[in-house]
This record gives sequence, C-alpha cells and structure tokens, in this order.
Amino acid sequence: MKKILILALFCGAIFFFLGRELNPFNLRFFMVHDNTQVARLSEFAFNLKNGIFPPRIAPHFSFNYGVPVFNFYAPFSAWIGGVLSLAISPAIAFKILALGGLLVGFLSMFLLVSSLFSFWPGILSAIVYISSLWMAVEIFVRGNVGEIWFMALFPLTLFFITNTHKKTSVWFYISGCLAIAATLTVHNVLSLVSLVIFVGAIFVIKEKKRAIIMLLCGLLLSSSFLIPALLENHLTYANDIASKTKYADHFLCTWQLWRAVKWSYGGSGIGCLNDDMSFQVGKPHIILGVLGMIVFLYELFRKRKMQHTLLSFFVLTLGVFSAFLTLPYSKPIWDLFSPIMKVFQFPWRFLSFLLFSLSFFSAYAFSHIKILKFQTTVIVVCSLTLLFLSSKFFTNPWQYSLDEYTGMFLTEKYIEKKAAYEIPEYFPRTGSYQAWRASEKIGLESNIDNILTLVNRPFYKQYKMMNEDVVIPLHYFPIWNIAIDTTSIKPTQFDPLGRPQIKAPVGSIITVTYKETPIEMAGNILTVIGFVFLFLLAVNKKIWKKLNHINN
Repeated sequence: MKKILILALFCGAIFFFLGRELNPFNLRFFMVHDNTQVARLSEFAFNLKNGIFPPRIAPHFSFNYGVPVFNFYAPFSAWIGGVLSLAISPAIAFKILALGGLLVGFLSMFLLVSSLFSFWPGILSAIVYISSLWMAVEIFVRGNVGEIWFMALFPLTLFFITNTHKKTSVWFYISGCLAIAATLTVHNVLSLVSLVIFVGAIFVIKEKKRAIIMLLCGLLLSSSFLIPALLENHLTYANDIASKTKYADHFLCTWQLWRAVKWSYGGSGIGCLNDDMSFQVGKPHIILGVLGMIVFLYELFRKRKMQHTLLSFFVLTLGVFSAFLTLPYSKPIWDLFSPIMKVFQFPWRFLSFLLFSLSFFSAYAFSHIKILKFQTTVIVVCSLTLLFLSSKFFTNPWQYSLDEYTGMFLTEKYIEKKAAYEIPEYFPRTGSYQAWRASEKIGLESNIDNILTLVNRPFYKQYKMMNEDVVIPLHYFPIWNIAIDTTSIKPTQFDPLGRPQIKAPVGSIITVTYKETPIEMAGNILTVIGFVFLFLLAVNKKIWKKLNHINN
C-alpha cells in the first residue's frame, strides 16, 4: 500500500511539472506538427457510431470521397481517442491521450526496471524516461500520439516478456499478450522495429518458450491491422511519398543529442544547423544513463557477478546502435537496407530507443547503493530535480480556446477539404496523385452530372444513371463494393481522381456499399481467433495448466 501511495504521489508530481497544459479541464489548446490528429479522432469516432469495426476509412475526408486512412495508420491510440470522442470533443480527447501516454510511460518503465532491480531505481528510471526533452518534443512540438504511446507501451511489453517465467497468473499472461498487440499496432514504423527487439529480448532471457507463445499471440491479436497494412499498402502512394524524404538530409550531429541551437516548434531541416526543432535527449538524462553504462561495463570487465547481465548488455547494444543510426556515420547501413530504411524517413526516430536505454541504465548505478535510506533520498532528490528542470520545456506557447481550435481543425470545411491533403500518402493508386493534389485548390464536385443521387450516406450510396457513361463520386479503393442493379462489378477504368468510370444503360441503379476486402476479413478472423484463445485460457484451467508447465 505504501508503494502504491508513493507511485500516486509521483504521478501527481508528473502532472504538476510536466502535464499541466495537458489538463483536460483546461480548455486551452496548442498547435502541433500533426494537427490532423483531432480530425482523425472525429472520423474514427464516426465509424464507431455507425457500427464499423474496425474502422478503415475516413468517409468525410477529401470532399466526402473517402480515404482509407485507418487501414494503414496504426490504430491503438485512435481506439482510445475515438472512444473518448464519442462522449467529449476530439480536441479534449487528444489532450487526454497525450497525458495518458506520459503517465503510462512512467508506470511502464517503473514496472520493467523495478522488476529487474528494485523499487527506487525503478522510480528514477521512469522519471528519466518521461522527463526527457525528447518526450516534450513528441508531445508539444510534433504532437504524434502514436509515438508517444509507443514510448509508453514499449517498456511495458518488455516487462511482460522478461517476467513471464516468474509469474504463474493467467491474467498476467493475458495482459502480456494484449500489451504486445497494443505495441504492435500503435505506430507504423516503430512497432515493426520493436518486433525485432522483442525477438532479441526473448533470446537473451533464460526461459523462452512461454514468451515466444506470448509474442505469437500478440501477433495474432494485431492481425486485423498488420495484415492489411502490409499487404494492401501497395494500393496507396505511401511508399512513394515516404521515399521522397531523403534520410541523408536528416542525420543528426552528435552535439545535437546534448544541446540544441534553439528550442523551437518548427520542423526538421536539412543538415545540423537548419533544424527548427530540438533533438536534445536532456543533459542530466545522458549523464545518468552514461554513468550507469560505465558501471555496468566496469563490472562486466571485472567479471563480477551481476543480475540480468545478458538483458542489460542487450539494452546497452540497443541504445548505442540506435544512437549510431541517428548519425551520418551510419549512412552505409541506411544505404545497404534502403528499401526498408527509406520508409523510416527520419533517422532521429531512433531517439526513442536511445532514450529507453539511457533511462534503463540511469537506474543501474543507483541500484548498487546498499543503504536504503541513502538510496531513497538521492533518488527522490534526483527525480524531483529532473521534473523541475524539464518542466519549462513541457509547454507550447501557441494557445487557443476550444472554440478557436475547433474552428481550425474540427469544422466540416477542414475535415472535408483540408485534412486529407495533410496526410496525402494514403490516397489510392486508382487516381493520379498529382491530379488529386491539384484539386485541393479547386475542390471536388459532390454532385456529378449524368447521375442522380438517390442515397448518399457515408457507408452506403445509391445513384441512378442518367447517361450511359458516368463517374461515381468517390476515390475507389477495394473496400467499396459496386453493383449495377443487382450485379456486382469490379471497376477497371478510373478518371485522374480515382473515380470509377461506369458504362451501363440509362436508368440503371448503381449501389455502393462498404465491404472489407478478403485480406482485411482474413486479418479480422485471425484477431478473433486470438481473442478466443485468450478467452479459453481464462476459463479453461486445463489449457492454462498445460501452457504454464511448458518446459522452458
């Protein structure tokens, strides 16, 4: 009970120092790089209201023609924000998402490190993790809730993987499967990297089999997103647009990890001196993390008996390699694997893993302090000092009222005419990307000549042909099922905007319905199978007993 109270007090301190501008009752809002977040939450909630599970399309984007955004954007944070948006403004839901990521990140890192070392080193590691200046950039500059929640969930998943052999509770195991699924569906790029890291972590722990099954279960649960995202990605311009960003232009100079030319709210420029955003991890954060690494290497060199040597060495390797990948010296590796690495766009994405490693090792040296009172005092002072020093960065000066913010990013005009063009990578390949971008200025017709609109609902449309040749007002993606009278057809001709061109007798009725593709339905089925497995695990003691007694 005492430990829970201490954790609650630290959560309160985190809110006071770092999260005051994320208070959902404070109706002031700030601009970030990804201002489409709230529009996406609004569209996600609209899908949920209409019984579309899982959501795959933003039906009002691009002049109500619809764009398959949710088929490819990792959906975990959207599920939380979308459900919240059913009851409150998506703008408030966004603030709750960011604040929740901050607090969950603290608890996740605490659980992992305290399970490996002890309570107070776990506290310090968690404070280092969430008070980093990079976390401030993610929230108040970039506004990328996917990356914020990835950073929150990544340590939690490693906690379950590295402790599954210690726990005999079926609920612990089920929670681990769900945590893996959440982490694999929270960010497009970092989630895929984390899968490799999880495999590596499994192979450095002694007992592996139950952890492997847990990972496979998590993959099964995340299939409804991962399978379509991987197999249908070629139907959009995502890879083409990602490839246009030259990763070589965005390598960091080593000194940028330590300091920034200025603290600002712009973007990543070409070279080290043209960035209008900071890539600082935090000076005390680096000092504490490097100190722990030195202590670890010293003990390793002296061949002293240590706890969790292989896992610690794995985390050290992850941190050093991640830092290396942010620097221009790693360009040969990026070039060698360019078909994959170009999708990452920005080498500084790997700062999340560097921060994790530094936070992990910040607890390492302090875990060697044997006098508990002294250890407690030092860690409390260090933690509160870190929160105080970082607090001035956890803010954004571009403040707006709820009405002003809603007027900019939640109006029908913004959602229909602007939002899709700010995340253009998921425009379907049935149309010309250049022609579609040109339409941003002139708009698209909601009513088209030669057809009579009978029904125009977001997920169901019906038209009557007034000419033998017509175009249907939507950006075609295989998620739309088109029928002429009662006969389903698959369109093969499209105009430059990806609108199906249909030839049929005058008076024919065209019906357009929302229907998931076979690939998407296969992903859904695998996810359902995963949940059935968890249900059986929970209710059938024999199944759990067999799994729990697997010879590791």
